[in-house]
Amino acid sequence: MANYRHHIGNALLVLIALVVGIVLAEGAAQVYAYKVAKLGKLFRPDHELGWSLLPNLDLVRNNHDREPWLTRTDENGLRGPSRFSEDASRRMLILGDSFVFGEGVNIEERFDTLITERFPDLSIVNLGVMGYGTDQQAIRLRAWKDQLRSGDLVLVLTYSNDFFDVASTRHSGRSKPWFALEEGELVEYGPSIGILEQVRDRSYLLAKLAGLINVNDQKDYETRLARAGELYERIVADEIAGLTDEGIEVLLVHHGDHVFDMPFDVDEVFVKTCAHVTSCLALDPYTATLPRDEIFLSDGHWAAGGHKVAAERIGDHLAARFNPRTAKAD
Repeated sequence: MANYRHHIGNALLVLIALVVGIVLAEGAAQVYAYKVAKLGKLFRPDHELGWSLLPNLDLVRNNHDREPWLTRTDENGLRGPSRFSEDASRRMLILGDSFVFGEGVNIEERFDTLITERFPDLSIVNLGVMGYGTDQQAIRLRAWKDQLRSGDLVLVLTYSNDFFDVASTRHSGRSKPWFALEEGELVEYGPSIGILEQVRDRSYLLAKLAGLINVNDQKDYETRLARAGELYERIVADEIAGLTDEGIEVLLVHHGDHVFDMPFDVDEVFVKTCAHVTSCLALDPYTATLPRDEIFLSDGHWAAGGHKVAAERIGDHLAARFNPRTAKAD
């Protein structure tokens, strides 16, 4: 009996030491994340979208070039205005991922801020969230459709990694909503928010581990990726392009078209998708003419120079459509 108690006691000591070690490691990791690396928490689980931005953020982070950038969100979790100005002659809603959010730059450098400076009568709401694929962007749009009126615009910014996103049911260890083509119909599946999603937002170590492992239940991922171009086209056509029937302009802006090797013809996908929307604009021909370090951060996101180029080209495109006298010649 004494020997049994001795073993139980040792096991408890090992367990206590393990728990204390994990707590200390987590504490040290969070101090490092927030104070040293400046990678403070941005998201919370979302049962409709998978994750969403935290409201009322006032956070300085470091980008991949070790430059600080400020992230502020309002009570609705938007980085920028979360309502349209009643005095605006035209409104524009922007959908996208980290490029639209402006990861790595301050908001005054972001392309939509620069567009607003050029078109003061244009009211812009930016719905960009890091990691969102075109599927999540389309779902995010639904809550805003009633606020749009004839003559307004919806800008969809697509980076080529969106094809990976629409083929995925998880992203960086987070569950996400996704669409599938079943018997020719677009079918939607919601995210599965479980313990992993809840805990990873409270633990820096678990968040890093989940990001590295990126746990997937996607046995058919390669098959889905092969059809990602077709799926992308259908999401835009069925979930976004229908706004044109209500007199709302849909502008599809795409970039980084050939950064990744895809099992389909990306150019053909955009030709087909652009047939559904009001107009399309490819940014690659413009960004390719300038030095890379002027346009991109080291992780591939736009630096301030990239946002400037995007603002200029999108601004010229808008001016040519709505006020040709203000358009710049290429």
